[in-house]
Amino acid sequence: RCDAAPDLLKELAMDNQMIDELQAQGEKNEEERILQLTEIEKLKIVQAEKVEKEAAASQKCQVDYFNGSTVCKERAECDLFCKLLENQKNQNPAYKKALDEEKQKKKPKLYISQTLITLSREEEKKFLEKSIMSSIEQRKTDSLKDVSTSIDMKKKEVNDAAKNSRDMLEQKVQQGLVTIQARSNDAAEKEAGAQRERDRREKIRQAAERKAAAAERKAAQAAAQ
Repeated sequence: RCDAAPDLLKELAMDNQMIDELQAQGEKNEEERILQLTEIEKLKIVQAEKVEKEAAASQKCQVDYFNGSTVCKERAECDLFCKLLENQKNQNPAYKKALDEEKQKKKPKLYISQTLITLSREEEKKFLEKSIMSSIEQRKTDSLKDVSTSIDMKKKEVNDAAKNSRDMLEQKVQQGLVTIQARSNDAAEKEAGAQRERDRREKIRQAAERKAAAAERKAAQAAAQ
């Protein structure tokens, strides 16, 4: 019982309810964090698959191109390969040297026909295939690394936000527990004081009863005489 402090009991109940709500919010936040991390993992899978498909498509375009197919400006999935092909044609020294030599051989005919001189696909393959393949693999490696870095950053953002929220809730819980302890101590002190007052009154009542009983006995004895 705490008859001396009914208001304190009400406040303690409210404090306990607040802590229950804070803890429930913490559990909800943790569920949300796990859900967000799950969605981020799904995103990582999707982005990694996209990189892998792009690399596989570029490799297929390369095979088709060097086998004689027309892929550039006709197949959208070959855009990366065609870009790498053009870069290699502009930068590969061995290829450029072979092309210059071919132009020198056919220069008179070129003047007459205005035909663009190129190397055969077989010759292009000899000079460019390995470099392009290496570029495709390097791009895939770099892209997968970028995906991983981006995903790690997203995870960190989620975990940091969750930690900040968790720390804030924990601080409020601790403050609530301190308040509850203080109120409990106050209630206990007031209840102890109330109990002392009840004990004092009980002693007074008992003393009065004993006094009344003694008076009755004395009166009875007097009457008997």
